[in-house]
Amino acid sequence: MLIRPAQLVFLGLLAIPSLPQRSSSVDLTVPNPAPARDSHLPSGCSQLTTRGYGDGFVKPEWGKPLNISVRVANFSKEPHVEGGELKLDIELHNDSDHVIKIPWSTDPEIMYKDQSPTSYRWQSGQFIVYVRDGERMTTPLKSLSQRLYSTELHPESILSLNPGEWITATIKEKIQSDYPYYKESLAGDWRLYVDWEQTSRSNGIKDCQVMIGTFTYMDFYHQTNPSVPISITPRTIGQ
Repeated sequence: MLIRPAQLVFLGLLAIPSLPQRSSSVDLTVPNPAPARDSHLPSGCSQLTTRGYGDGFVKPEWGKPLNISVRVANFSKEPHVEGGELKLDIELHNDSDHVIKIPWSTDPEIMYKDQSPTSYRWQSGQFIVYVRDGERMTTPLKSLSQRLYSTELHPESILSLNPGEWITATIKEKIQSDYPYYKESLAGDWRLYVDWEQTSRSNGIKDCQVMIGTFTYMDFYHQTNPSVPISITPRTIGQ
């Protein structure tokens, strides 16, 4: 049977596997205003006290962690001065063979929408930027960025990443340790990397007392976090 050139091109296209692609992007550099202090208190409660805590880990049903990687795609090139700001573009890649779901709403009010004022569940996610100096010290930088939120009641707040897909997020950090008692200068040469933190949370309220549940995705993902070099200059007098 003779095959015409056009047919050969069509068959060749069929043989090419689909290429991984970016799924979506988000700008997290403008934090949302904090909600009013008493805006979500149940009726009859002027304040809440804590009844207790429950915590644990979310584990994948497949029995082993799913592979993801968090990469620094780009960061601002102006002088990185201690106490100044650092803007970065981050990529979160799904390197596993399964679909992963991450929070994707920048609206913290999504936590409460259509949920009971006395029992609600949500997820949150954030990128944590670290600098490390060899084996001597690793410290997170102070975040100036929003978190991401989701609830099962609002599927539009959840992003599904197929195997091979990735998202891009723009974030902003202050070049300052987020450890409250860290007093050493960050001036010098460091390696910078980013970690993805995802958490499932719940609040159960009875008699104005809240039971707080926190379940991290630490055991759900196996993360690869490539680092990039960064040089930080000392803060000058008057800054």
